[in-house]
Amino acid sequence: MIKVRDSFVSSNGVRLMTAHRSKGLEFDHVFVVGATDGHWGNRRIGQLFNVPVKGFERLDDETLDDERRLFYVALTRARFAASVSLSRENNEGRALVRSQFVEEIHESLREDMATDALEKKLIPQLRKNTFEETPTQTASITEKIFLNNLFLEQGLSVTALNNYLECPWRYFFMNLVRIPSAPNKFQRYGIAIHDALYHFFLRMGEGKKASKTYLLDSFTQSLERLVHTDYERDELRKKGEKALGGYFDTFDGSWAKNIKNEYRITGVDISFNSDHSVTLRGVLDKVEIAEDGSVNVVDYKTAKPKTRNALLGKTKDTEGPKYVRQLVFYKLLLDSYEEGKLVMKTGEIQFTEPDSKGVYHTEKFEISSEDVKKLKEEIVRVSNEILNLDFWDSQCRDTTCEFCNMSRNIK
Repeated sequence: MIKVRDSFVSSNGVRLMTAHRSKGLEFDHVFVVGATDGHWGNRRIGQLFNVPVKGFERLDDETLDDERRLFYVALTRARFAASVSLSRENNEGRALVRSQFVEEIHESLREDMATDALEKKLIPQLRKNTFEETPTQTASITEKIFLNNLFLEQGLSVTALNNYLECPWRYFFMNLVRIPSAPNKFQRYGIAIHDALYHFFLRMGEGKKASKTYLLDSFTQSLERLVHTDYERDELRKKGEKALGGYFDTFDGSWAKNIKNEYRITGVDISFNSDHSVTLRGVLDKVEIAEDGSVNVVDYKTAKPKTRNALLGKTKDTEGPKYVRQLVFYKLLLDSYEEGKLVMKTGEIQFTEPDSKGVYHTEKFEISSEDVKKLKEEIVRVSNEILNLDFWDSQCRDTTCEFCNMSRNIK
């Protein structure tokens, strides 16, 4: 097994090493893991200052070429087959994109395993022992101990919680066992919008001028790093430039000055029975700190604007309530993180797309301690259900649910 970095380990007949260390060696089968954009290629490297010297503009391209050669080294260590894998999202529920190096492999030399292929090939394989030579050290996907350990190790993000409440099997496949799947066009668009806003507010937080041009350029650059057809790229670029251009014009001059950009919380433990606790984690798009020390958490949404009643679950819109639940989840994280030094008073849903009249909408909600208490009770209930596999024989309300259909293959 080859990673982009990590030291050499030998265990159970498997050799785990860096791609660098694999040079000159050969193996029957090679597994390259974590093949995501930013991990293999396009890695963000912090710079203390820029050097405006002619001849240095190719530095990023040279670094990318070095990583591409290293990726090639990893693949060519295999005598018979090389398998490249990645997760569809990280521990915080953020969507991940596969490395451009994977896309550069000629189609005749690779077999992409999409969700339907995984349903037919991967799940039956997971029923078998991972290593035939040491069957006592493996676990089938249907074994409770294996799934329990997986859940306790991963914990819960708000995306995972929302997925479970929508359909337990959706959570099972997307968040627990994490069957990989390439993001669709709309997910790629959302990734590029969030990335552009991250860089825009990062620049503003550094005290530099964050212009409309900088925002649009950041979006274009982020979009270019993702994989699209030429038609999709042009379509999404026009859509994003129009949306972000209007977004900037609407809110320019009203930005909060004291902010925390993509504020990451990685470990808040909630006990859900006498023996276990679940670790909550998340990434908050933007934390705005007022002069009195109170906090407003802003969450960007690239969907079409929803009414306040829809967000509160007072309409037939099934997605609305999960947005407000997300804000309550963030207050739960902040209340429990670093002794509650950031006191969240309000949460704000900010839509980056205008309505049919070109108007941009934000909806702000006061999040109370009672809201947090109810959500904590929900998390305790869900955690116990997951640990006990109470959902194993259930199906969600959607009779066409692909995840419920997939579940029948492992029972």
